[in-house]
Amino acid sequence: MTSNTNLPFTTQAVVIDQFARLTDPGSDAVACSAILKVLDTRPDLRRRFFSQRPTSGWVKVLWDAGVFDSPPAPVTNKTGTYFPSWDAQDYLVAVAKDVPEYIRKHIRQLMGEAVYQRRAMQALAELPVSECEAVMPIVLSWFTDLPRATILSWQAIPLIEKFTKDKESRVDLAVGLFEKVTQPWLRAEAATMSKWSRYIFGIELPSAVLRNKSERQIFYDLAKIAPFEVVASLNETNYWLGF
Repeated sequence: MTSNTNLPFTTQAVVIDQFARLTDPGSDAVACSAILKVLDTRPDLRRRFFSQRPTSGWVKVLWDAGVFDSPPAPVTNKTGTYFPSWDAQDYLVAVAKDVPEYIRKHIRQLMGEAVYQRRAMQALAELPVSECEAVMPIVLSWFTDLPRATILSWQAIPLIEKFTKDKESRVDLAVGLFEKVTQPWLRAEAATMSKWSRYIFGIELPSAVLRNKSERQIFYDLAKIAPFEVVASLNETNYWLGF
């Protein structure tokens, strides 16, 4: 029905909305076929589908169809190159609490730019701490260079806060992230840039990503239990000025 381009958009949108609300779409072959075709061939109806925040029941259908396999390609125009929003991933983040196993699958297979890895970390922050541990080694492995680590650090802070304040507190996981966002090479590389560049790219780490007194206190507390060499390095550079 939705593949009939002779129908007005509004009519097709009504059908898309009904399909998006299905709680068990896997049992409806017509709905699955229509939506998967729309996602491949109709950008306007694809936007409509994801804008309706489909039920979490669609995750398995879309996963099996490969919808979450690859982020969109970079877009280049006269102003430069940018990485567009990934509608399928945005949907996955929105329903993360309902599908923890698919969040872990997503993190395990995710390749590409840090902007999409950061969004995956945002989904991880929606899960119980016990659901995060298995994929934390992968997350930590993403901090490979200055631009990537800079982007990831913005989402690392909420995760650190979660690991320290959640009822299932896991300070060891928090310390692992703490070491990544305070690693000496990251600060050393950032220091070589002009003040204006550091402002533009937000790489005064971690101070630029600590948004309030509560988050700064978390870092201060972690510094007390982090490996000695990490804290010593921070102290040598007066990293904790402002506490």
